[in-house]
Formats: sequence, structure tokens, C-alpha cells
Amino acid sequence: MRNNKQGAAAADAALEGENGFSLISNDTLIHLYANLLKCRLFDECVEGLVRQRKAAADHAAAAGCEAANVGVAMDLTDEDGLSSVDDGVLLGFLHGGSPAGVFRSLRAHGTPAMNLGAQLHTAMGAALAHKTKRNGKVVVVFWREGALRYWLDALEIARANGLPMIFVCVTSLTGAPESRTKRTNAANNVNEAPGSGLPNITVDGNDVVAVYRVAHESIGRARLGRGPTLIQCEGFRVKGQRKAHDSIANMENYLRGKGLFKREIKKQTVEDFTRELDAAMKLSRKKLRV
Repeated sequence: MRNNKQGAAAADAALEGENGFSLISNDTLIHLYANLLKCRLFDECVEGLVRQRKAAADHAAAAGCEAANVGVAMDLTDEDGLSSVDDGVLLGFLHGGSPAGVFRSLRAHGTPAMNLGAQLHTAMGAALAHKTKRNGKVVVVFWREGALRYWLDALEIARANGLPMIFVCVTSLTGAPESRTKRTNAANNVNEAPGSGLPNITVDGNDVVAVYRVAHESIGRARLGRGPTLIQCEGFRVKGQRKAHDSIANMENYLRGKGLFKREIKKQTVEDFTRELDAAMKLSRKKLRV
């Protein structure tokens, strides 16, 4: 997946003008879609381990969050920082972790959550080091919805020091449009507290293209030394339904509109990655017996 991401980033760079981040190559769109499929399959495997009590029961299922994870992680390199206040299993995979290594970790140790304060301290320390070295590297921190006030100090420190950081908050909205209004009003409180002036972008968390556009621009700004960004990925869900609007179905519709969707690509991606997951599962079992 790493070579795919680097190739996609290079294709985008060739397309983009000096002042813009808006164009997305067809290769990148296909890679985004393939990564959505892989994330769904990977998460189903992890959920299967949880049901069999072979993995931590507090694993945060990625259903409804794939677009946010894939869209943000797409442009990151191995040398960028990426962490999550949840278990971070899916993000670890997207950031170059091998499925076999992830499965072994889940089976052997579970996925204990890191203390929020310690995690933010570590992330900001890494971002400060990158800024000092002017190496163009960034740090991304994910968290799912929760009291935003706990993040205000971190957001303000990152803003005041121009740290190359991307804060990604993934939220779920249930019910009628007024739910979205309430959540948006709560999010706007960030601009009324310390940290005002920090770019605060809300995007449809079920639309991987929309997330990628925002993340691509935000990561580009951070690499150029223009400071941090807060991205809020909202996953709207109709009241009474368990799952959010499906990010994979959304992307398939988008690709159809551009004449890029091919069933054989989906079939081949699913078959190839299913074999990879099966092999990784067997390898993890074998190494745990050694």
C-alpha cells in the first residue's frame, strides 16, 4: 500500500499547480477506493477476533469511519506521525503496518488506550522537532467524538507555535438535520476559546473524496510551515439505522459518474486482499506458537 500512496502523491504533484491542491488523479481515486475495500475487510477480520475473544473487546470498529481514516492517511509517508486516542488498529495498517503484525499484537496484548495527555504530549513533541528541523514532516492525531474542551489546550499550543499538525475529530450524527446543527454549534465553540485562528474544517466523514481534498490541502499547508488544522469528519446516520451511509457505496457512485468504476477491479481487490489476510492470520498463529 505504501508504494501505491507514494505513486498517487507523485501523480497529484504532477497535476497540481503551484497554488492549488484541488486536482485528484484517477490513480489516486482508484487507490482511495481500493483502500476503503481493504479497510472494510481488515476491520471485519479484527471484529471476528473480538467475537472469538482473541482480541481486545474494546476494539473501536471502523464501520462508518473508513472514509475519514483512508482520506487522511493517503498522503502520509512512513516518516510522518499518525496516532489515535482509540486503539488505532486500522490507522496502523493504513500507515504501513503489516496485517500479520497487527493480528499478533491484537492476540498477544490487546490494544490498551494510551493516556490522552501523554499521547498529545508525545505528538506535540514530535511536531515541534519536525518544525525545528524544517524537514517537512507532519503529525496527525485522530480521536472520536468526545468533549472538545479537553483538546483546547493542545489546539492552542499547536496554533501558537505553528506546529505541523493535523487534528482529526470523527463524529457520529444521528437523526434529523437539527442534530447536525447542534454538533456544528458545539464545534464552533473552538473558535470562541483559545485556539481561535486555527483552521477548523467540517467535512462529510462518509465521503472519502471530500475528506481527501481537505486532508491533502491541510497536510500540504503543514509541510510548508503554515501551521496546524482541525478537521471534523461528520458521519451522518438516519435515526433508527445502525450504520452510517456507506462510504464504499458512496465512492462507487462517484467513480461511476467519472466512468472509472469497474466490477472486476473490486472483485480482484477483494480476492487478493482476502488471501493476504488469510495468510497473515496463519502467520500470526504460527509465530505465537513459537
